[in-house]
Amino acid sequence: MHGIYHDVYIDASPDHIFDAVTSEAGLNTWWTDACSVERRVGGKYHFHFEPDYDWHAEVAEWSRSQHVVWCFTRADEDWTGTKLSFSIVNTDRGPLLRMEHTGWRTLNDHFRHTSYCWAQYLRKLQKYLTSA
Repeated sequence: MHGIYHDVYIDASPDHIFDAVTSEAGLNTWWTDACSVERRVGGKYHFHFEPDYDWHAEVAEWSRSQHVVWCFTRADEDWTGTKLSFSIVNTDRGPLLRMEHTGWRTLNDHFRHTSYCWAQYLRKLQKYLTSA
């Protein structure tokens, strides 16, 4: 199995960062067009981007303002079964958001494209949080 890993320092409080990556209002600002969320272990997330990208995940791990892991239960063939996690680590440089998208079965073109897109989305998230 393969994974995508990105780290980004964000000059915002861990609570604000966590809300941006787990709440409807936050996710709809930098990633999804629309979503619905249940912010708890076992909770369901529905990520809507457009008709062909209407995906679902279940929360596997949850630690308020620190860590969340989703398992994709309905997505395209490459994403279904993968795990997406966001962890916030306090460092001397400030909060570090660590993103991991693991469980990819192949290193195909979609994997490479998704890795690039994650970097772009995380830049968008960083800009949203530091300009708010």
